[in-house]
Amino acid sequence: VEVALKLSKMQEFTGRSAPTVIT
Repeated sequence: VEVALKLSKMQEFTGRSAPTVIT
């Protein structure tokens, strides 16, 4: 569940901030 939550939050954050943050 941790990964799912992290991914969800990361996607939302990077989706509206910078999709390059993950990389």
